[in-house]
Amino acid sequence: MDKNKLLFKILNNQVSANKLSIEHYIVRHVKKEELYKSWQMDIDGKVSDNEFKDLNDWLKDYICKSILKFKGKNNFFNLTKYNIEISEKDKIAEIDLSDNKYKILKEKKNKLINCINSESSDDVINITNFQISKIYQDDLCIYVCFYGGAKKSTKQKRFFSFKGKKFHEIGDGIINIGGDFDFIIEDEKIYVKNYRNFEFAFKYTDEIEKRRDHVVEKIISLNLFDKESESIFKEKSGEYTYSRGLANIDEDTLSNIQNYYTKRCDEISLISKKLKEATDEEKEQLEKENGILIKLVDFFDFNNYKIKISEDDNITPLIHFFEDKIMKSFLTEKVTSVLGIKKWK
Repeated sequence: MDKNKLLFKILNNQVSANKLSIEHYIVRHVKKEELYKSWQMDIDGKVSDNEFKDLNDWLKDYICKSILKFKGKNNFFNLTKYNIEISEKDKIAEIDLSDNKYKILKEKKNKLINCINSESSDDVINITNFQISKIYQDDLCIYVCFYGGAKKSTKQKRFFSFKGKKFHEIGDGIINIGGDFDFIIEDEKIYVKNYRNFEFAFKYTDEIEKRRDHVVEKIISLNLFDKESESIFKEKSGEYTYSRGLANIDEDTLSNIQNYYTKRCDEISLISKKLKEATDEEKEQLEKENGILIKLVDFFDFNNYKIKISEDDNITPLIHFFEDKIMKSFLTEKVTSVLGIKKWK
């Protein structure tokens, strides 16, 4: 946290909205190398004779109030580290772009900021993916991002404005301005409130999917599955529920899977034998003590040290096994799964 930065000043009421300058842009993705195209909205009516001359002051005031809603006890946001698998309620995820693992994200951020700070496109953008408010005072600046595109009438839906009994059809694009921010960029930091919209804006889901595919191929190469299960595992890994957990597996964990798989197989085999020999009361106790390990039992062919999956299986326990998220409590010795503690590099 830098007390000389604009975001800190806004969060601590050291600068009022009327002392800030603002520019508002609508932005869309493009397939070409520049990645983004932007168009500056004339929100103060200086360029064109717009009727919404008060929008400038309203938007600055609204954004400052929206930021203040998320102020924590430490005079800044309640921060957590960005984790692709899980987001924490009422916390803002911080991404430090100086970390080399965010090299690609940093390149995309720079292209976005360069797009905003260069001359706006002369073409009116009818298709927009998100909006950015550039708020600044002297040399201090933040970019407040809202994900949301324009709407327009279609064959299935038409839009109208009305006043009293008079209706007017709106055939061109409709755009909403305002709402909670999705993420804020300040220098080399990104503060993320809405993971999904942040990832769409930077097409970061592509990077997550690339990482997931790499992890899946590495796991399959370890020859842990029986022949039929390899293709099922590969197919299921593409589902959103499992995809993010797999992408979160780092290289050290992949090595540990290879090094410790046989030992863990033997331990789960012992649990399986105990379950078969146990009374109903003993089974209940085993389930309390071993938690998610009980759900792993049916995935293993212990004679051949292979994993077997059927089309209908919920493979969450198996994903937690690969992620190394199954932990034994030192205090109670009970087994639980813990989410969100590993990050891929």
